[in-house]
Amino acid sequence: MLKVYAHFSWWNLFFALCFVIITNYITAMSNETTKSNDLSGATNALVETLAKINQQQVEMITNGIKSSTDVFLPLSRASIELFTSVINAFIQILQNVLTTITPQQSTGEKQPGAPVNPPSTK
Repeated sequence: MLKVYAHFSWWNLFFALCFVIITNYITAMSNETTKSNDLSGATNALVETLAKINQQQVEMITNGIKSSTDVFLPLSRASIELFTSVINAFIQILQNVLTTITPQQSTGEKQPGAPVNPPSTK
């Protein structure tokens, strides 16, 4: 039974393709039916296989980019919301600190040290 390995190597694929080409060539030589069409057919098959591999490689890269943007887009939105909430909390803390530090003027009360107008005696 053929085992399927999760690890994929381009060298393994290259050696497998070379093995197929060599075995086809040896089979043709043993049958004494070597023609130029056999070699060109093997070359065409090799070129088609390489083209398919390149197409799959491009699709894998494209799908990887799409999936990474699908992952990072919600994370970036969440991080922006987190940053704005931290900034708003910091601003509120500063406002509370400033209101406790700065003296507040009350209405209706006289401030100490202010000149008092004596009542007029006319």
